[in-house]
Amino acid sequence: MAGKEEKGNKTFRNIISIIIALVIIVAFAAVLVIRNGAERAVRNGNIVSFSFSKGNGWSGFSDYVLTEQDNLAFFTAKCVGCPDSFDITKTVDGEVFEELANIIKKYEVAKWDGFDQSDDGVVDGDGFFIKSDI
Repeated sequence: MAGKEEKGNKTFRNIISIIIALVIIVAFAAVLVIRNGAERAVRNGNIVSFSFSKGNGWSGFSDYVLTEQDNLAFFTAKCVGCPDSFDITKTVDGEVFEELANIIKKYEVAKWDGFDQSDDGVVDGDGFFIKSDI
């Protein structure tokens, strides 16, 4: 029983670490967009899905998806090829969409629309992809 609890705690710590890394990546991308003077793009409407993917060939690929269906919010997280692979699906509080919308507004993520840059000299970095449907 203790082994299952320890594994669950380790998975939870890994997910928290990934979320922290996500926040750092989002902040870094925001700085890049603001520095490059992207034009303001305004989006009106409610978010019905949001996905974030990141990874590379060395440490695996992670996908995080939040979707709304029948007035319920579903969260899925999957990591393939990661040292601690995971595959999670759960129902979450629908207020998460409002919280997500506040984060998107605060960091002006709409300005990132069309951002597609990379450094050809970097061969061992991570990439990321964000998609939101409203």
